Amino acid sequence: AVDLWSSLRAAGDEVWLDVKMDERDEEAMERGLQASKAVVCILSKSYFQRPFCVKELSWACKYDKPVIICVPSELKGFIGEFGGQPPKGAGTAMVVAAPGFLRGLMKIDIMTLDRSGN
Repeated sequence: AVDLWSSLRAAGDEVWLDVKMDERDEEAMERGLQASKAVVCILSKSYFQRPFCVKELSWACKYDKPVIICVPSELKGFIGEFGGQPPKGAGTAMVVAAPGFLRGLMKIDIMTLDRSGN
């Protein structure tokens, strides 16, 4: 996330990232998201276990912000699991699924981040 933030800032874009805020309380985070034009979500195996990640997506929905979900290339085989589908082959879940109220976000086009060439 920090690499993406740095790249976009270097390109002249105005970018907000929660860990780069002067104020890091919940109200400041919500204000930052509310002022955003879009939200980029970079999934990890445990993304949906992190309360503030879930809150940020909830706020994105509340303020009707476009959400761009990025999946690292090593996790692209688990996109269905993120959306609440059972694991392939009835195995053990490898990622934490989105809470039910956010699963609609997983029905949009999902972009795969492939930084292997960098």
